[in-house]
Amino acid sequence: MAYQDFITLFCDYGTLIVGLILISKIVDIIGISGEQRRIVYGSAVFISASFAYLFQDIWFEWVSHTEKAQKYFLNGLGTVWWLSIAYTFSNSLHYFVWRGILGRGSDSAAPKLVRDFIDVVLYAATIMLILRLVYNQPITGVLATSGALAIVLGLSAQATLGGVFAGLSMNLSNSFEKGDTVIISNVPSGIKEVRGVIVDMNWRNVTILTKFNNYLIMPNSLMASSAITNYSKPEPKRMMEMWVIVPYHVSPQTAKEIIARAIDHSPHILKEPKPKVQLANFEDSGIRYRFELWTLRPGSDSIRDDVLTAIWYEFHRNRINLHPAHFEMRDSMSENQNSMLHYKSEQTNLITKLRKIEILTVFTEEELELLASRVQRKIFGPPERIVIEGQEGDSMFFIESGRVAILIKQPDGNQLKVAELTSGSFFGEMALLTGEKRKATVTALNEVTLFEISKDDLLPILEKRQEILQDIGRILATRQVENAAKVAQYSENIKTKETEIATTTDKLVQLMKNFFSRKEN
Repeated sequence: MAYQDFITLFCDYGTLIVGLILISKIVDIIGISGEQRRIVYGSAVFISASFAYLFQDIWFEWVSHTEKAQKYFLNGLGTVWWLSIAYTFSNSLHYFVWRGILGRGSDSAAPKLVRDFIDVVLYAATIMLILRLVYNQPITGVLATSGALAIVLGLSAQATLGGVFAGLSMNLSNSFEKGDTVIISNVPSGIKEVRGVIVDMNWRNVTILTKFNNYLIMPNSLMASSAITNYSKPEPKRMMEMWVIVPYHVSPQTAKEIIARAIDHSPHILKEPKPKVQLANFEDSGIRYRFELWTLRPGSDSIRDDVLTAIWYEFHRNRINLHPAHFEMRDSMSENQNSMLHYKSEQTNLITKLRKIEILTVFTEEELELLASRVQRKIFGPPERIVIEGQEGDSMFFIESGRVAILIKQPDGNQLKVAELTSGSFFGEMALLTGEKRKATVTALNEVTLFEISKDDLLPILEKRQEILQDIGRILATRQVENAAKVAQYSENIKTKETEIATTTDKLVQLMKNFFSRKEN
């Protein structure tokens, strides 16, 4: 190329580049970004190239060109013109179709592999058109060469291409996508099971975030030949199946009622569809019961842990051992004596604890001994609810060990934790003494050991000494009056504080107004 031709072409393309820079500055001023910006850029290049085609004769007269320079300029202009069409069309497709018509939040319903494949086909077709229409090259030879090359590459990269086509097939089937929770099993490589959330899908592999917070990269070829359970489709609600073996001496009705109560403790189990508990089989170790649960968090180990933990505590409180019992007869006098001594020691310890409960301070020593012989020790564990707000009740609880949370239902349906109680605290006394409904839900935060004092436990004492109700009533009334006084004092303090804040605010605002309205001398 002659030096003069080089200078001429430099002026030609330099003019186009300056025009595009000006358009870029205008786009920045307007504030267009993302795919819209790329559409504007592509359209600007297309319009500029089109104008250059229309006014090429005037341009060639204004700027002297040799025949060779004209040819180079028109070839370059044609290449830019066709590429600008492909670029604008591709970005318009992404903006108006993938993220517009098929948009879903920040992503698209169309799989990424499909979008990329269409882009590749679009640009490949554009290159063929440029070769044929701009450079007058026959594309038959190019296609034949490309076909032969494709065969050679296909034979040398069968595994890679297999993964690509497997990925394309999976994306077109829409069986799973980014964000889905899946379990992959029967993997040909020998992996027993993979559980996690799909975070990325591309031409070669699928990236899964496992429950161990690791990224597992699964080639598409392995994904296509594995069994995949999608827990997110067709809807998040899924059924879980669990089982437990109960000893033969427990009747089916009793076992089913205990299991149903335990299931009800878990906040992750849906009320509808209602859980089902069924007798599944008679086995050597006991009766197998299968139960079906519905949840929005399928495949979660924490749900299984919640339900099975609650089942153990429910059976334990009902004095039912889930493990097959093996009994051995023991008639040793020394063992009986040790057992009696242990019982007496526990009773003495329990009486000491009961004496610390405020409403029981009016009981005599004999009355406390009688009460201690009747109360029941119970064990609860998370996520069990000890009492439920709004339900009937006729007992109170004294915490021997552990922690509980006091929850009150709010208008929006959420449970607000208002307090925590620990060892030595008690709750539910109003239900015991007046029969009123529970005013809060109490749940176990860890393993909690409680003493439950019921109405039936108090009846023998009240039948002998009715006047004790007067003393208990005075204690409760005193506490309610004191609490009301504290609330009133708190309200008065808040009111006084708000008044002081308002007065001080007025003073400060006036000082600020005076300061900012003062003119400098």
